[in-house]
Amino acid sequence: MPRQGTPLTDTKIKSLKPKAERYRAGDTGGLQLEVMPSGSKIWRYRYQLFGVRQPPLTIGNYPDVSLADARKQRDEWASLVAHGVSPKEAVLANKAAHLNTVKAFGTDWLESQISRASTSYSTTLKRIFQKDVIPAIGRMPLREVKPSDILKLCDRIKDRGSPKMALLTRNVVRRMYDYAIARQMAETNPATAVVARFISTQESKALKQSSLRPRCLHWLVSGIRLTACSLR
Repeated sequence: MPRQGTPLTDTKIKSLKPKAERYRAGDTGGLQLEVMPSGSKIWRYRYQLFGVRQPPLTIGNYPDVSLADARKQRDEWASLVAHGVSPKEAVLANKAAHLNTVKAFGTDWLESQISRASTSYSTTLKRIFQKDVIPAIGRMPLREVKPSDILKLCDRIKDRGSPKMALLTRNVVRRMYDYAIARQMAETNPATAVVARFISTQESKALKQSSLRPRCLHWLVSGIRLTACSLR
């Protein structure tokens, strides 16, 4: 059982000042408020499952998440623990349920990529999704997208005279699905089945044959070095 502390109040929370090291102020039932050196205050839920201490779950920042809302979330998770259910697994399952479309999952994936990417790369990814991917397949369930859907997407981009962007879009979608498969959100990668020769045009084929003999074609797009392999 988590250690029982003195119940927090909003007055008490507001009086908590940052220190050189982060520290925790306990509420009850495993609910704690972590005060960071920056001054931010983060709700955490600490618990044990089958007698084993588990990593804490983050509820959110105070005051965005009020004391009452933090306690409500604590109570919901504590109920799961009492029935031998991992609240962490429940959180992941709930997230998966809300990320079941290409648009929802793609938006979440974009955030993870943009957070550690250059400005030019972030701009390119956003453009690909907002201009082409989401309008074409954004409403489709992630698991139901077929290679033919990716090929149609690429064909539409080619039809406006942008074969290189079509291939780049295929590569980005393929990366997103690799990420989804690793997290068991999808079972197959529909973009992998669309090989580059189905997207390339006479212009890109000529470029490949004339100046780039290796099997991997390196393009510099918006300052990003991207590799399109297996042009076979």
